[in-house]
Amino acid sequence: MKLKLPIFFNTDETTTLKDSGINYDIEENDIRPVIFYRIDAIAPYLEGGNKYTQISLGGDVWICNKPIEKVEEMIDHAMNREFIMC
Repeated sequence: MKLKLPIFFNTDETTTLKDSGINYDIEENDIRPVIFYRIDAIAPYLEGGNKYTQISLGGDVWICNKPIEKVEEMIDHAMNREFIMC
């Protein structure tokens, strides 16, 4: 499987807020494309009334800015095709 998903990444500003213990909105993070060749599990992730997807892979957790239904559909298609771009 090869699947490209938009993933939230901390910015310098959100890293400072996180390190200071200050809450911030996930939407303040950058979104960057990440190519996954394997995904161990997905789960719904809710924040600020928005639906996202938590992706688990080898003990790491990534947050995709798409709802779980869309990510599940993309995974299903990726399993049947060579490459899906979001």
